[in-house]
Amino acid sequence: MKKLIFQYLVIVSLFSLTTLLFFHLIPIKIFFYKGLFIYTLTLLVFSLIFIFSSSIKKWVKTESFIAALSLAFSLNFAFFIIFPVTFERSVTVYFLNQLEKAKIKNIDYPTCSGGLTYKQAEQSLIEGYIKGKAVKKRVEEQKVAKTLDFKNDCIFITSRGKRFLKFSEFVKTIYNIR
Repeated sequence: MKKLIFQYLVIVSLFSLTTLLFFHLIPIKIFFYKGLFIYTLTLLVFSLIFIFSSSIKKWVKTESFIAALSLAFSLNFAFFIIFPVTFERSVTVYFLNQLEKAKIKNIDYPTCSGGLTYKQAEQSLIEGYIKGKAVKKRVEEQKVAKTLDFKNDCIFITSRGKRFLKFSEFVKTIYNIR
Protein backbone atom coordinates (compact mmCIF):
# COMPACT_ATOMS: atom_id res chain seq x y z
CA MET A 1 0.00 0.00 0.00
CA LYS A 2 2.85 2.41 0.83
CA LYS A 3 4.44 1.68 -2.52
CA LEU A 4 1.17 2.47 -4.31
CA ILE A 5 0.73 5.76 -2.44
CA PHE A 6 4.34 6.66 -3.25
CA GLN A 7 3.75 5.88 -6.94
CA TYR A 8 0.66 8.09 -6.99
CA LEU A 9 2.52 10.94 -5.28
CA VAL A 10 5.40 10.70 -7.74
CA ILE A 11 3.13 10.62 -10.79
CA VAL A 12 0.88 13.45 -9.55
CA SER A 13 3.92 15.57 -8.60
CA LEU A 14 5.70 15.02 -11.92
CA PHE A 15 2.49 15.71 -13.83
CA SER A 16 2.02 18.96 -11.88
CA LEU A 17 5.61 20.09 -12.44
CA THR A 18 5.40 19.28 -16.14
CA THR A 19 2.14 21.21 -16.39
CA LEU A 20 3.68 24.24 -14.68
CA LEU A 21 6.72 24.08 -16.95
CA PHE A 22 4.52 23.98 -20.07
CA PHE A 23 2.39 26.78 -18.63
CA HIS A 24 5.41 29.09 -18.52
CA LEU A 25 6.79 27.99 -21.89
CA ILE A 26 3.68 27.98 -24.09
CA PRO A 27 2.56 31.46 -25.20
CA ILE A 28 -1.20 31.00 -25.71
CA LYS A 29 -3.02 34.14 -24.56
CA ILE A 30 -6.43 32.79 -23.60
CA PHE A 31 -5.94 31.09 -20.28
CA PHE A 32 -8.64 28.44 -20.69
CA TYR A 33 -7.44 27.34 -24.14
CA LYS A 34 -3.85 27.39 -22.92
CA GLY A 35 -4.83 25.08 -20.08
CA LEU A 36 -6.67 22.66 -22.34
CA PHE A 37 -3.71 22.52 -24.71
CA ILE A 38 -1.22 22.03 -21.86
CA TYR A 39 -3.22 19.24 -20.25
CA THR A 40 -3.66 17.44 -23.53
CA LEU A 41 0.07 17.79 -24.21
CA THR A 42 1.02 16.62 -20.69
CA LEU A 43 -1.29 13.60 -20.93
CA LEU A 44 0.22 12.74 -24.30
CA VAL A 45 3.80 13.07 -22.98
CA PHE A 46 3.09 10.91 -19.93
CA SER A 47 1.24 8.32 -21.99
CA LEU A 48 4.10 8.08 -24.50
CA ILE A 49 6.68 7.80 -21.73
CA PHE A 50 4.69 4.98 -20.17
CA ILE A 51 4.16 3.18 -23.47
CA PHE A 52 7.81 3.32 -24.50
CA SER A 53 9.53 2.93 -21.12
CA SER A 54 9.92 -0.61 -19.91
CA SER A 55 11.42 0.51 -16.58
CA ILE A 56 8.28 2.51 -15.71
CA LYS A 57 6.10 -0.48 -16.61
CA LYS A 58 8.15 -2.56 -14.15
CA TRP A 59 7.77 0.09 -11.44
CA VAL A 60 4.00 0.66 -11.68
CA LYS A 61 1.08 -1.42 -12.96
CA THR A 62 -0.79 -0.10 -15.99
CA GLU A 63 -4.08 0.35 -14.12
CA SER A 64 -2.30 2.20 -11.29
CA PHE A 65 -0.55 4.46 -13.79
CA ILE A 66 -3.84 5.27 -15.53
CA ALA A 67 -5.57 5.91 -12.20
CA ALA A 68 -2.72 8.14 -10.96
CA LEU A 69 -2.69 10.02 -14.26
CA SER A 70 -6.46 10.53 -14.02
CA LEU A 71 -6.08 11.82 -10.47
CA ALA A 72 -3.24 14.14 -11.53
CA PHE A 73 -5.28 15.46 -14.44
CA SER A 74 -8.35 16.09 -12.28
CA LEU A 75 -6.48 17.83 -9.48
CA ASN A 76 -4.45 19.96 -11.84
CA PHE A 77 -7.47 20.84 -13.94
CA ALA A 78 -9.28 22.12 -10.86
CA PHE A 79 -6.36 24.03 -9.37
CA PHE A 80 -4.71 25.38 -12.50
CA ILE A 81 -7.66 25.92 -14.85
CA ILE A 82 -11.04 26.09 -13.12
CA PHE A 83 -9.97 28.16 -10.10
CA PRO A 84 -7.74 30.68 -11.94
CA VAL A 85 -10.24 31.17 -14.79
CA THR A 86 -13.06 31.61 -12.29
CA PHE A 87 -11.07 34.06 -10.16
CA GLU A 88 -9.84 36.03 -13.18
CA ARG A 89 -13.37 36.43 -14.53
CA SER A 90 -15.17 36.78 -11.23
CA VAL A 91 -16.98 40.02 -10.55
CA THR A 92 -17.23 38.92 -6.93
CA VAL A 93 -13.46 38.61 -6.58
CA TYR A 94 -12.99 42.03 -8.19
CA PHE A 95 -15.62 43.51 -5.86
CA LEU A 96 -14.02 42.00 -2.74
CA ASN A 97 -10.61 43.32 -3.83
CA GLN A 98 -12.08 46.80 -4.21
CA LEU A 99 -13.51 46.59 -0.69
CA GLU A 100 -10.14 45.43 0.62
CA LYS A 101 -8.49 48.44 -1.08
CA ALA A 102 -11.11 50.73 0.47
CA LYS A 103 -9.54 50.32 3.90
CA ILE A 104 -8.34 53.90 3.61
CA LYS A 105 -10.54 56.56 5.18
CA ASN A 106 -13.62 57.34 3.10
CA ILE A 107 -13.49 61.17 3.13
CA ASP A 108 -16.81 61.63 1.31
CA TYR A 109 -18.65 59.27 3.67
CA PRO A 110 -17.00 59.12 7.12
CA THR A 111 -19.53 56.51 8.29
CA CYS A 112 -18.14 54.19 5.61
CA SER A 113 -14.55 54.54 6.72
CA GLY A 114 -12.83 51.37 5.59
CA GLY A 115 -15.60 50.52 3.15
CA LEU A 116 -17.60 51.86 0.21
CA THR A 117 -21.12 53.11 -0.15
CA TYR A 118 -23.37 51.17 -2.50
CA LYS A 119 -23.03 53.99 -5.06
CA GLN A 120 -19.21 53.99 -4.78
CA ALA A 121 -19.12 50.20 -5.11
CA GLU A 122 -21.32 50.35 -8.20
CA GLN A 123 -19.18 53.12 -9.72
CA SER A 124 -16.00 51.16 -8.96
CA LEU A 125 -17.42 48.09 -10.66
CA ILE A 126 -18.50 50.00 -13.78
CA GLU A 127 -15.36 52.12 -14.15
CA GLY A 128 -12.72 49.65 -12.98
CA TYR A 129 -14.04 46.29 -14.08
CA ILE A 130 -16.40 46.76 -16.97
CA LYS A 131 -14.85 49.82 -18.65
CA GLY A 132 -11.38 49.09 -17.35
CA LYS A 133 -10.75 45.59 -18.64
CA ALA A 134 -13.71 43.26 -18.94
CA VAL A 135 -15.17 44.26 -22.29
CA LYS A 136 -11.87 44.60 -24.14
CA LYS A 137 -10.55 41.33 -22.77
CA ARG A 138 -13.75 39.38 -23.49
CA VAL A 139 -13.94 40.74 -27.03
CA GLU A 140 -10.34 39.66 -27.66
CA GLU A 141 -11.03 36.19 -26.23
CA GLN A 142 -14.22 35.70 -28.21
CA LYS A 143 -12.52 36.90 -31.38
CA VAL A 144 -9.96 34.11 -30.96
CA ALA A 145 -12.76 31.65 -30.11
CA LYS A 146 -14.53 32.77 -33.31
CA THR A 147 -17.82 33.52 -31.55
CA LEU A 148 -17.70 37.16 -32.70
CA ASP A 149 -17.39 38.85 -36.06
CA PHE A 150 -16.61 42.48 -36.86
CA LYS A 151 -18.11 44.62 -39.63
CA ASN A 152 -18.12 48.39 -40.00
CA ASP A 153 -16.89 48.98 -36.45
CA CYS A 154 -19.69 46.76 -35.06
CA ILE A 155 -19.52 43.44 -33.23
CA PHE A 156 -21.80 40.56 -34.27
CA ILE A 157 -22.31 37.06 -32.92
CA THR A 158 -21.29 34.22 -35.25
CA SER A 159 -23.09 30.92 -35.77
CA ARG A 160 -20.47 29.35 -33.51
CA GLY A 161 -21.35 31.92 -30.84
CA LYS A 162 -25.04 31.06 -31.22
CA ARG A 163 -24.25 27.35 -30.76
CA PHE A 164 -22.28 28.19 -27.64
CA LEU A 165 -25.25 30.17 -26.27
CA LYS A 166 -27.58 27.22 -26.92
CA PHE A 167 -25.16 24.94 -25.10
CA SER A 168 -24.88 27.38 -22.18
CA GLU A 169 -28.68 27.56 -21.93
CA PHE A 170 -28.79 23.76 -21.81
CA VAL A 171 -26.22 23.68 -18.99
CA LYS A 172 -28.05 26.45 -17.13
CA THR A 173 -31.27 24.43 -17.37
CA ILE A 174 -29.58 21.30 -15.98
CA TYR A 175 -28.14 23.20 -13.00
CA ASN A 176 -31.13 25.52 -12.53
CA ILE A 177 -29.01 28.65 -13.08
CA ARG A 178 -30.96 31.82 -13.68
